[in-house]
Amino acid sequence: MRIFIISLMVIACLSGQAYSRDGGSFSFYGGIAIPGGDVAQYNGMGGQFGIIGRVATSNPLLRFSIGGSITMLSSEGKSVTYWGSSSLLEKEYNPISFFAWAQFGKETGPYFLPAMAFNIAGSDPRFGLDWRFGALLPANENASIDLGATLSILNIINKETDEDTNTLLAFHVGIVF
Repeated sequence: MRIFIISLMVIACLSGQAYSRDGGSFSFYGGIAIPGGDVAQYNGMGGQFGIIGRVATSNPLLRFSIGGSITMLSSEGKSVTYWGSSSLLEKEYNPISFFAWAQFGKETGPYFLPAMAFNIAGSDPRFGLDWRFGALLPANENASIDLGATLSILNIINKETDEDTNTLLAFHVGIVF
């Protein structure tokens, strides 16, 4: 399964490079991820790494974006005592997400990227939303710096009846080509 995911990310990487010649861009990013909801009971802060390909449209304020990310949260677990016996509750949650939608903003300056997301964590895939806010700062004539934050609601569709809504808040920095 991991080889399949890595293959998809490589294809997205190559697609992004092809589009960059036609007024699009491609970026790598990384940052800190903070879990929320049920995930926060078992996992602590971690890292998030991803890629985004952006394709220019005829409107200078609108770009089509597609990307993916891998989030690695620390599995610190929590200790609970039952009848004098202590046990460690541990539930690893490291989602892999793919997202696509429109990015609103120019090639430099602030942007907003609301996206539909397909999330894989464990055995059951979930669908959710990503709200990404950021700013593209010019670094030189060929690259920009991407500073931003993403709020992800990971399990809106296909969640179980007693399952909490799982969220991630990520702060990231990236390079855009």
